[in-house]
Amino acid sequence: MREELIPSTDLRPRGVGLGTADLGVRQDEPSAHRLLDRFVALGGNLLDTARVYSDWIPGESGRSERIIGDWIRQRGHHDDVIVSTKGGHPRLDRMDTLRLDEPSLCADVDLSLHALRVDAIDLFFLHRDAPDQPVEPFIDVLNRLCDTGKIRWFGASNWTAARIAAANTYAAASGQRGFVASQSLWNLGSGTMHRPPDPTLVVVDHAEARALRPLRIAHLPYSGQAGGYFSKLVESDDSGTPTATLNPLYDTPANRALAEPVRDLAQRHACRVNAVVLAYLSHQASTVVPVVGCSRPEQLESTWDDLNVPLSPAELATLQVSTG
Repeated sequence: MREELIPSTDLRPRGVGLGTADLGVRQDEPSAHRLLDRFVALGGNLLDTARVYSDWIPGESGRSERIIGDWIRQRGHHDDVIVSTKGGHPRLDRMDTLRLDEPSLCADVDLSLHALRVDAIDLFFLHRDAPDQPVEPFIDVLNRLCDTGKIRWFGASNWTAARIAAANTYAAASGQRGFVASQSLWNLGSGTMHRPPDPTLVVVDHAEARALRPLRIAHLPYSGQAGGYFSKLVESDDSGTPTATLNPLYDTPANRALAEPVRDLAQRHACRVNAVVLAYLSHQASTVVPVVGCSRPEQLESTWDDLNVPLSPAELATLQVSTG
């Protein structure tokens, strides 16, 4: 199983990260605990959550973090999992109002620590950026949080490569810690997908992917399997079934053109289509640990079977040429 060292840390995620945006939403809590059990049993150790996750479901704030915290306490997994969470997300009913000021970030960190039942957050992400604001205050605040021992390292979610580079340049010049990881929407089809309706999301296209490579940080892309778009696309092409279930955000002529090379590679390696999709990310020229959302143990098992497909440079080039 692939184990990746996040540069400048002692964090070593294995395989893929488990995205938990809908933990306790798509299943009851005992089933959510069994999902986490199965993830660890398979060898996974990176749990990716956020203070805002599941807040779109009425009744409880921070449900995802709380369920993970209950599981950590009950199972005793304090030392053998890596917990990454995110803070500073706007209120869901006021997405135009940023919450990246120091009091809001500190409040989110305290709530996360309480819900997760941990003494320190392994990897804390700013969940959004404020591109019109200078980067220096963000680095200062995050270093103060490190100094208190509440967070160990920090990353940037939905920040561009240019903003991360500027922040880390300041961090180095001022003798402080910088971002060690980035998390944005990145997969085989993200470079040629339609723009998501949320303007605060950063989608990694081909130019952005090139800009990320020299940063010497880790990348934990979400939607690493493109929401199953390519597996459904190939299945639709092969069976003649309607394509109404294809995610419209990914359903572009350029992504449809990928069906043939993806199918060919899956056949050549005797693997599933999703294995090719994950391999595209894992063969990028930097540390990449895809984050995948699975709601059932059998989905996790299938994902684990999809890991470690070896693409040659020529095979990877067929995907990169096809996507531009």
